[in-house]
Amino acid sequence: ADDASRVTRDLGQAWEIDQISVKLYACCRMFHAFVDAIRECRSDSGVRTEEIESAEIIGPQLLLEGRMQYRPRSVMSAQYSLPYAVAATLLLDPQDPRSYSEQTMIRADVLAVMDKVTATVDPELDRLLPAKYPGGVRFKMKDGRSVARTLFDSVGTPERPLDRNGIAGKFRTLTTGNADTGLQEKII
Repeated sequence: ADDASRVTRDLGQAWEIDQISVKLYACCRMFHAFVDAIRECRSDSGVRTEEIESAEIIGPQLLLEGRMQYRPRSVMSAQYSLPYAVAATLLLDPQDPRSYSEQTMIRADVLAVMDKVTATVDPELDRLLPAKYPGGVRFKMKDGRSVARTLFDSVGTPERPLDRNGIAGKFRTLTTGNADTGLQEKII
């Protein structure tokens, strides 16, 4: 039966738009938590790409199935390639769709990072799907250190929402080259 009261329940107090995720990165949505984990390892632990011996991505089975293409051949295959997403996060800007171009996917430094990527399924993370898309990374550093981080949600989800600056930044990234900065700021 239809429940018309649902339309007005919590009217003016609860906002459905707060339950929407904003896809921050230009890759597969299931990769976003591990992209954030990589970014946090870099900012919190000072991980530098040239110091990484290997990068192990940790996630649910669904995250890893059919997504270990080490030599993607199209923009779309790069967006669904876990090794490429690691390289784009470490070497490029994962928010910028231009980081997933045919020119970048053949760069020697990108190929070298992709070759360092492995993946491991964590059954505990499988249990969080589909409510959350968790993921993590474990870097083995050339000096013997291990740096790891696992996140249950990515930035842009209702649990970790983007602030106004984050949304404006995404807008600028997507419109650069199509709108001058004056128009971008006017729209913002």
